[in-house]
Amino acid sequence: MQVTVDGTAATEPAVHPAPRRRRHWRFTAVLAVVITLCGAGIGLYLNERNTREQTRELAIPSAPDWIELDVTAQDVDPTGQQLTLYVTPVPHGKLAAAPDSQAFARPVEITLAGLPKATIKAAEGESAAAQAVQVGMYEGTKTDYRSN
Repeated sequence: MQVTVDGTAATEPAVHPAPRRRRHWRFTAVLAVVITLCGAGIGLYLNERNTREQTRELAIPSAPDWIELDVTAQDVDPTGQQLTLYVTPVPHGKLAAAPDSQAFARPVEITLAGLPKATIKAAEGESAAAQAVQVGMYEGTKTDYRSN
């Protein structure tokens, strides 16, 4: 039984505040959920970013003498549906002036199909300069493409 200020007995049970332990447990649980969600979001972002920025080999040549085309996307124009690529040829085997060299052993001319067609030329003993090539994008919506 409780006694009120005026000295009479109170019939209602006393209301005790929630113990500190219970409030502490709720705060810890909410904090753990927030940290887990933030960590998962960051992990998914990094995974998606790494997936997009990987080098892809379309074919491994069986011939000992071949030219590798190093292609880098430079700009995306979703409205005009065009993609600007930089193409750099790299010689291998007898086409290279020296092992692991980017200089060609003989004159080379490479024609690239683009909008318009582009030609990369390299003289004997020189490496070819990167050539900008514009190509059309035919599939997907504008929101699939973005420039950084």
